[in-house]
Amino acid sequence: MKTALKAAVLGIGTELTSGQIVNANASWISGRLKKMGLLTSAHLVVPDDKELILEGLEFCASKSDLIFVTGGLGPTTDDFTREIIAQWSGAELAFDSPTWDYIAERLSVRGVAVEEFQKQQCYFPRGSRILKNSRGTAHAFHLQVAGKAVFVLPGPPREIEIIWQDHIESWLRELAKDDDSHITLSWDILGRSEGEVAKLTEEILGGSGLEIGYRVHMPYVEVKVSFLQSERAEKENFFKALDSAFSRWIVLRENQDAAEMFSDCLAANDGICFVDEVSGGYLWQRLQLPFRQREYWKSKSVSYSNRKGNFLSGEEVIFKILKAADFGAQISWEQGSDSGTEIISNPYLHSSMEERRQQYFSERALLFWAQRGKSR
Repeated sequence: MKTALKAAVLGIGTELTSGQIVNANASWISGRLKKMGLLTSAHLVVPDDKELILEGLEFCASKSDLIFVTGGLGPTTDDFTREIIAQWSGAELAFDSPTWDYIAERLSVRGVAVEEFQKQQCYFPRGSRILKNSRGTAHAFHLQVAGKAVFVLPGPPREIEIIWQDHIESWLRELAKDDDSHITLSWDILGRSEGEVAKLTEEILGGSGLEIGYRVHMPYVEVKVSFLQSERAEKENFFKALDSAFSRWIVLRENQDAAEMFSDCLAANDGICFVDEVSGGYLWQRLQLPFRQREYWKSKSVSYSNRKGNFLSGEEVIFKILKAADFGAQISWEQGSDSGTEIISNPYLHSSMEERRQQYFSERALLFWAQRGKSR
C-alpha cells in the first residue's frame, strides 16, 4: 500500500476573511475526503488579493498532494481566481466556446440578459480539464501543477456539491484505491466530563501508538482514535477495551447525529406534535437539522409547545419531554393506543449546569425517539 494522499483547501474571498460568512466549503470537502481515507493537511482562507492568493497557493502546494481552491470564478471584477491560477501554473488562459454557449443558453432560458462581461467565465488555463457546473454558470476546472492535482471550484456550496458528484468523487476514488487509508474511529460519550473521559482513555490507550483526540460538543465528549488501515488488526484489542470501559455512556459512533437519526422515523407521520417542558428550546434548535429539508416537511403539520397540550387533530404522533421528580425528565411518545415512556435522571445537579442539563435531556429524548422508530 502507498501512503494516503494529503489535501489542502484554499478558500478565496474577502467575505470569508472579514467574517461575513463561514468557510463551510472547506469543512464539506474535508468531510468527503475523510470518508475516502484521505487526510486534509491545511485549510487556508485569503481575501480577494492577488498577492495573497499566490502565497496561499504556494503554501498549500508545500503541504499537500491535492489542492482544492474555492471561490472567485464568477463574472464580476473581484473574480480573478482563474487569472491567478494561470499565472501560478504558467499556463495561459484560453477562451472555451462551448462554455460560452452553455452560459448564454442558461441565462436566456431564465430570462436573464446575456452580457459581454459574462465571457470572463469562459477562460481556462490551457491543458486544464473543464468540469461542467450543472447548477451555475461558473464551470470548475482541474489541472496538474508541479506534480500537484489542483481543482478550482466556484464558491456556492450547492455548485461544489454537484461538481464533486459529477466529476471529482469517482476520480479521487480511483486515485486512492491502493492507498493505506487514514481511518478515524469515534465514540460520543454522554453524561461524563471531559476530564473523566480523557483520564480513562489515556489509561486504556497508553502505549498503543494510536493518535488520540478529543472534542467537546455539548453535551457530548467525543473520543477520536486515528490510525492507518494496515494497522487495524493489531490495534483491535484497544478498541474493544475502549468499548467496554465506556459501554454505559457511549451513545453514538462515527459521527452519527441524534437529530438525523430521529428524523428518519418521522417520515411516515404527517402530523407531529412536540411538547417540551425541560430543554429550554435546545430541542427545537436540534430539530432544525431535519426541518431544513424543505421537501421533507412540506406536506407535514408540526406543532411545538413548551407546555402540555396537543395542538393538532387526527392521527398525529406526540413526542414529549416533561418534568419529573428530582430535576429529572419523563420522555415519551404517543400515537393512538401505542406509546412508550422512559424516566431520565439528571447527572448535572449543580445550578450552574442548567444549560448542559437541558442539552442532555434533549439528546436523550432524540435518541429514545430514534430507537423507538427503529423498533417499529
